[in-house]
Amino acid sequence: MTNILFTAPTEDLGNYYLAKSYLEYIQWQLLDIETFTTYASKAEMTTRYGEMIDRLDTLEKLIPHAYCFKDSNLGIYGDALKVINTHTINYHKNIANQSRDCLLPKPDDEISKGDLDFMKSSIKKWQGYKRYLPLDHYENKLLDSAILSTKAFLKGFFDDSNCFKLCQEYSMRAMDEIEDLYQFIATNKNFEDEYISLNILNKVSAEDRQEFEVFLSLHLKMIACIYRENNMQYKIFISLCVDIDNLSKAEVDVMINYTESVALNLAQASASTAESSLVLIRKIFDLAGYELPEIKMFFPPMESDEISLSTEHVYLQNLLLNN
Repeated sequence: MTNILFTAPTEDLGNYYLAKSYLEYIQWQLLDIETFTTYASKAEMTTRYGEMIDRLDTLEKLIPHAYCFKDSNLGIYGDALKVINTHTINYHKNIANQSRDCLLPKPDDEISKGDLDFMKSSIKKWQGYKRYLPLDHYENKLLDSAILSTKAFLKGFFDDSNCFKLCQEYSMRAMDEIEDLYQFIATNKNFEDEYISLNILNKVSAEDRQEFEVFLSLHLKMIACIYRENNMQYKIFISLCVDIDNLSKAEVDVMINYTESVALNLAQASASTAESSLVLIRKIFDLAGYELPEIKMFFPPMESDEISLSTEHVYLQNLLLNN
């Protein structure tokens, strides 16, 4: 298969990024709902259940709209968008099923066959989408990280210490991809082309360097959030590798409290990723001359700016300063 050429800013490229971002706008809202049904209390889920189902119905109706911006002809980018569109449809179906059952009793550690099947299909979709990208495109590392972290999660259901060690390895490799990506972003031409292409749609000059730096910084914040998620996942797998049989009751209690604390941080990191991604996508639409409505997240992060103070974000920033 011939890779799509992301080599020059064009109106087709701008329309592609706009349509792709629209589908991702839906996906991040689905992640917000997924995080809500995973971590919110039963009382809160009951209170907002009707609102959640209404949001899901609205998102389902919005999916076809990705092809409608400016009656765009996506040209060679159309096939790549179909992969993302199919993934969005499958994601919506999975979260809709999960959400409609969220009030039913189930063990805390249970995950449905539908969830597992969706994660497996997601890996295949991401691998398929990668075939459309040039080797030096920044999304390759983002997709590789998502594939590795999802593989880690899937391996974790074997409930075996050796598997948890492999989960750690996958999570660490996912973090390595994000580290490389964070440094790669600052010098990668893809972002310049994307920025210029979006401004072409808005028929304005793309010479505002300060505006471009804002666009770039929003990407960096989102990447930092994803890195933090991977780090939390890595820490959870470390705690699961402990041999409980050789620990005292006090040590077991400490380990359980640690795992629960990291799980809460993972939930907050996921919420921060969703929030920062929605902000970025609204910026993308603003550059192209469109507006997206603000949404009230079902599971917003407790402190929106916390990621900028996190050790993970500081570490990534230091990588840039040292290169």
